[in-house]
Formats: sequence, structure tokens, C-alpha cells
Amino acid sequence: MEILPINFDLKGISEQIGIIMNFGAYLKVAPDNIKIIVQTYRADIDEYCNNMEQYYNEETNENCKAMIYENAELVNYLATNEAYSRRFFMVFEYENTNRKVSFEEIAADLNNTESIAFNYLASCGLQCVFHQDEDKFLLETLYTITNKRDIRELENKTSEIVLSDKYALLPELLAPDVIDTSNKNYIKVNDTYHSYLYITGDGYNTRVGPAWLSRLIEAGDGISIIFTLRRQNRDKIISKITSRTMINRSRMKDVDELRADFDNLDSAIDSGIYLKSEMNRNNEDFYYMCTLIEITSKDDKELEKKVSDMKTLCASMDITAHSADYMNEQAYLSALPTMYINSRLYQKSKRNILTTSAAAAFPFSSYELCDQSGVFIGINMINKSPVIIDFFDADKYINANISVRGVTGAGKTMLIQALALRMRMQQIRTFIVTPVKSHEYREACDNIAGNFVRFAPGSPDNFNIMEIRKTAKLNDYKAGVSKRKESVLSEKISWLLVWFSLACPDLTNEETQYLDMAIIDAYNDFGITFDNDSLFDKVGFPNKFPTLTYLKEKIANNPNLQKVNIALTHWVSGSSSNLSRTTNVDFKNGYNVIDISDNSSKDLPAYMFAAMGIIEDEAKSSLLERVSIICDELWEIIGTTGNELAAEFIVRIFKTIRAFSGQGIAATQDLSEKLGDGEDKHGNAILHACHFKIILRVEEEEAKRMQEYFNLSDAEALQITNLQQGQGLFCVGNNRILVDFRVTQSEYNMITTKRKDLFNRLEV
Repeated sequence: MEILPINFDLKGISEQIGIIMNFGAYLKVAPDNIKIIVQTYRADIDEYCNNMEQYYNEETNENCKAMIYENAELVNYLATNEAYSRRFFMVFEYENTNRKVSFEEIAADLNNTESIAFNYLASCGLQCVFHQDEDKFLLETLYTITNKRDIRELENKTSEIVLSDKYALLPELLAPDVIDTSNKNYIKVNDTYHSYLYITGDGYNTRVGPAWLSRLIEAGDGISIIFTLRRQNRDKIISKITSRTMINRSRMKDVDELRADFDNLDSAIDSGIYLKSEMNRNNEDFYYMCTLIEITSKDDKELEKKVSDMKTLCASMDITAHSADYMNEQAYLSALPTMYINSRLYQKSKRNILTTSAAAAFPFSSYELCDQSGVFIGINMINKSPVIIDFFDADKYINANISVRGVTGAGKTMLIQALALRMRMQQIRTFIVTPVKSHEYREACDNIAGNFVRFAPGSPDNFNIMEIRKTAKLNDYKAGVSKRKESVLSEKISWLLVWFSLACPDLTNEETQYLDMAIIDAYNDFGITFDNDSLFDKVGFPNKFPTLTYLKEKIANNPNLQKVNIALTHWVSGSSSNLSRTTNVDFKNGYNVIDISDNSSKDLPAYMFAAMGIIEDEAKSSLLERVSIICDELWEIIGTTGNELAAEFIVRIFKTIRAFSGQGIAATQDLSEKLGDGEDKHGNAILHACHFKIILRVEEEEAKRMQEYFNLSDAEALQITNLQQGQGLFCVGNNRILVDFRVTQSEYNMITTKRKDLFNRLEV
């Protein structure tokens, strides 16, 4: 099984202790024999660069082409300069050999073991990766570990073997083409040199800290760690320790007190007493631990240097590591993802250890974010590797939603626009709703031929909010693919009533009921009823719908709706009439900005809600097309002073957007003002619906609130107060990394609003 690690170093001391204790609890219920493999390799950006090349070739806008090119160049440079990725695997086997069992029973037992591991490791903050095609995952993992080759090589090999023998066996697929064992210092597998070090049984530092294996794991490219634990029978071990202690005590009588043997025997007796006491009193289990270090390179001279550097690193940790001379073939087989370990290597490297000490090794401690495809975010401030996230990877991430927060000047707008532009680069339909400072988004939108729509006084852009728009579900209904039981009109009217509660906030329940009936009548006048068939005429979907103007005329003489009639004056013939006219804009562009900033604070929630409704319809128009919805200062309508019904609608979008291949991004300046110190249920719901959270620089008081709200460590809380502009704490589930959010020169030129940059641009 594959496991996603955590950033252990950014955890507080108490958190680290808790993680180690929880890992120890898992070891108590884990199989007797487990092997943990940490594979390290240079960051693979081939797929990323190939994707960017495809986007470049398909792109027609020259400014967007320039951004794609610079983006790929930056990532390629970073990946060439010490950027690494690691994968963590845990191996266990079926252990019940007392009776004959069926394959189904074995599979059920292993699945149960996996489920137990999943639950216990989750308490450590770890996430197990569940692959959609487990067979493919196992085949690819076995091939890459065995051959140290790209998985694409397997595809070529599979084609060759199947063509020659349709009954090809798995070993034929996995077996290396060439294995050279003639050199005592290494084994050559295909075109890769392998050398192995093992930590001797007496070569471990007697005093280690939490996650003491991490320094070895983070050693660099081509360094992999194979960590094996074998639990021993408690009764046999206690009996053996008792017997050995008695023998050592009897030998003490015959040893001169001045000799070194006396100290050795005395130490052995103390160790035996300690082990027996811990096993009896604290219910500690007894393990034999083996640590194997695999070092690989494409060049034998480079391999030699890596081996020397690794020995030096081990020495600096007070660890004794020996080369597996003449045993590299055996070490190679022992490093494979099976429970096999060569008996000779086992005897040379095994070290007795108790549960607590075994848990302290905690190998899942090195965390980086470098997916093979996705969006480039910035640079890992710890290891300088590129941070590339495939937000839409459902195997790794719960959802694609992001929350962003930081003080004014922390770089929030720059980050949001950079994310939006990179979504557009990768053909993800992007929508931005800007209730404030919309002018900052105009330059980028115009430069990439985006769609900039202004819903504000004097704007020629109109949208009929009473229009029922096509969605994937509606298209399916028309085609007879599926029958919708729920009425489309009913859903639309429910949405409109929420909008009216924002546009006319003092409506009574009685007035709302009268308004409901009036809206139904208005649609009926256009032939639209609760029967979904009424939405389709002889030529397809209707082009005409009632408008707010039509509705106002219809209720003008209704004594029960005079309050609504007066309120609609503002939206029909007043300064905010953009939403009452026939639609003259569309949102089929790949990059859409909806500017609602030039409206009064009273009208802003209604405009925000209308914009979100438009975007939701667009997101639902195709279930195959990826969509990103970016909302700056969304808390204008979902915070503690917002409208209840509108807030529920927005929360629903964030919770369900994943089902429509979508992503929601919510940004705000701070937490306290918008969330009412954690008491606002809708704000909390939005945050909880975001798997990804970005915290830019905040003030000290705000950091304290965030520490409590996001369960940050003291170290993390301190970090977010000392960040520079454009830097942030990037939280992915329970994991956090410090990121320097980078933009290319082309992106910067389109995004910047600094007066100096604007003046320089004019001079040019």
C-alpha cells in the first residue's frame, strides 16, 4: 500500500510525540512482519512539460503562449536543480500458514489488514492512497522499483511480450533485461548501477530523536531506504532474555573487574533487565529491525561518490553503515517490495528494538508536493523543489477547493490571478467574481482575450437572471438519456426567491408566498410550467424568458406585492438594471471576470449571488469540462452579517462542485472579522469544504486565531507572521509546507498594479 507522508518537522513537539505514540499503537496491531520502502528519485516533470507543450501548440493567444513557455522553462530549470520526489510504501504479507485457505480468504484477510492500517495511520495524519486500478498500480510499482525505469518503458515491453506470447507471465514483464553481478561493489541492472549499505546491528546511535530516519530519507537523488521490522514471540524472547541474563551473571564471577569484558557483561545484564521490564510492565513488543540503504546512479563514478557521501552522513549521525560487498545481488532482492530479506544480511544488520523505539523511526516524515501533472504553484522553501499540484486528482485529494487568506499587501491578489492564469493555460474554464478592486483584473483578462463583464451602473453588459439556462442534466433530459423527476422551474424559482431576499431584504413570509405565485404566473405566460417538457419547443430550447421588467409590470397593480414593486424599480429602471434586461453576454470563454465592484454595499450581496448562480449553471453545462470558480471576499454574503439562504446556496456550490469536475477558490483578508471568531456556520462550512488552504502573512493576533482554528503548531503560527510578500503556508489536508509563490515575467507584467511598474511600462 502507498502512503502519503506528513511534514513532520513543522509539527510542534507535543504533536510529534502524539504522532509517534499513534504510530506505536499501530505497530501493536500490525502484522508481525512489515517492510517500509522509501523510494527517492529526481522530480519527474516530463509529463508536466509534455502537457504544457500540448497547451502551447493548441493556444491561439500570443500572450498566453508566452506565459505557457515561460512557465515550462521555470519548472524545467527548478527540476534540473536538486528537485526530488519520494514515494512511501508499506509491504506486508498473509501470515496464517496453519491451514489450507482459498485465494478469496487470503484476499479478505489482506484487505482487513489494509483497513486496520488505514484507520490507525490516519490518526498519525497519514493518508493511504487508494488507486482506481489496484492491479495497474501494483504492476507499475513493481516494475519501477525492480528496473529503475520510467513506467512508459513497461508499456513498450508489454507490447513486445504480448505480441510474441499472448500467455506471457508477470515475471517476464517485471524481469530486467540485463543484470551484471561481476563487480563486488555494485550490481548493474539494465543501465543503472546499484550499491547497498546496511546499518550494522550494533551500529545505531543509542540516543535518537523522533523521526530519526528522516535525515537518511532526505539524503537526495537515488537514495532509497528499506526499513524492516520483524516482531518476535513474546514468551520465547522473555525466556531467552532470562536465560541469557542468568548466564551473564554467572560469568561475572570469573571476569576481572579491571577488564573490559566486565563492562560489556554488566551492560548486557542491564539491557536484559531493561528489556524484560519494559515487555512485562509496559506491554512493549520485541522486534528485530533491519535498515538497508539503496544507492543508484547511471554512472559508476558518481555511484562511488554517492556511497562515500552516504557513509559520511551516517557517521555524522553516529550510525555505522557497511557496504554490502559481494552481497549486492542479495541486497537488491532484499530491497524489492516483498517480505524477503537475505538471511546473511539479516544476521549482519538485525538490531533488537522495542515498540516505542521502533515507532520513533517514523519514516513517513518527508513531505513535498510535486505531482507529475497539474498547476505550478511555486517553490518549496525547504528543499527548493517545484510545487506542482494536480488539484483534480481524485485519487490523492478529497476535492480541488482552495481557501486563501492574508493581510493587505501579503500578495493575495497576485496569487489569485496567477492561479487563474495557470488554470486558463491548462484549458480549465476559469471564472472570477470580483466585488472589490476589479480594475486589477482587467489588464490580464484583456491580454489573454478573456471575457470581462461589468454588472454596474452604465455598463452595456446585461444578463436576465430569470433565464433558465441549459445544463448537462437538461441536455440529457431532452435526449432521453435520463428522466428528471425534479422540476427545473421549481429549482429556478427557489433560487430567485433567495435572490429577492437579498434585493428586498425586509420581505415577510406572506409577501414571499405572493411573490412565488407571481413568478410562476410570469413563466406560465411564456409557456413554461413545472413540466420539464415545456422547456423545449419544436426547435429545441426556448430563447425567450420573462425578465424582471416583465415581472414588475405584472405585479404593478397587485396590492400584496407593492413592496416588491417598489424594490424592483431600482433593479428595472434604476442604476442596477443590468440583471433585468435580455441577456447579451455569454460565458463560453476560457477566462471570465465578472466585475461587480462598482455597486453600493447594499446591492453587492445580490450581485454576488447572481454571479455565483450564473457560474454554477456554466459549471453544470458539461460534466467533462474542468471549471475553476474564484471568489474574492466571498464572505460579503456568507459571513456573520450575510443572508442565511444565500449563504446556504454558496456552501452547497463548494460542497458539490467536485461532482461537476469543478473547483472553488475562496479568498479573504482575515479570519476573525469574516467568521465571527469561528461562530459562523457557513464560513466554517466553506473552510471545511476546502482540502487546500493557503495562509499568507498575517498579523500576530490573527495568527493566534488561525493557530487555534487550523490546529497549527507554535512553529507554524510563528512562521505565518514572518512571511515575506508572496510567501505562504500551504496546507494540504493534514500536511503543510512553506511555499514561495513564484510568477513568471509575463504573468507579473499582466498582474502588477505597482505604480513603479506601471510607469516603467508607459516609458517603454
